[in-house]
Amino acid sequence: MQIETINETRQELLAWGAMARSGLDHVGYPKESPLRKYMITGYSEVYASPVDITDERFLKIDGAIAKLGSRHEEERAALCMRYIHLMTERQIAKNLQCSKSKTSMILAAAEAWIDARLFE
Repeated sequence: MQIETINETRQELLAWGAMARSGLDHVGYPKESPLRKYMITGYSEVYASPVDITDERFLKIDGAIAKLGSRHEEERAALCMRYIHLMTERQIAKNLQCSKSKTSMILAAAEAWIDARLFE
């Protein structure tokens, strides 16, 4: 059961990232350019059509990520790089200046934190 909820959370994070990239000016994320869309089409997440989420769910996820960032900025940054910018773990590791395995652990911890926050 725990695996199902973390997979649901990852799908919702993908949807959150897609909405954030769509240029919603009121949430403070940069709009995605057509060139960027073309460049990221190689990522499997783009094709794994994320679930549809409501604006309320988007704001709940966004609020959870903001709370995470107030305590663990590195985890918040990793989530944004992964789900908004669709960066690979290797690219995130380079940005965070750590190993790929540490990046995997950071992402897993951040996803678990968001999962717990959303389903409390």
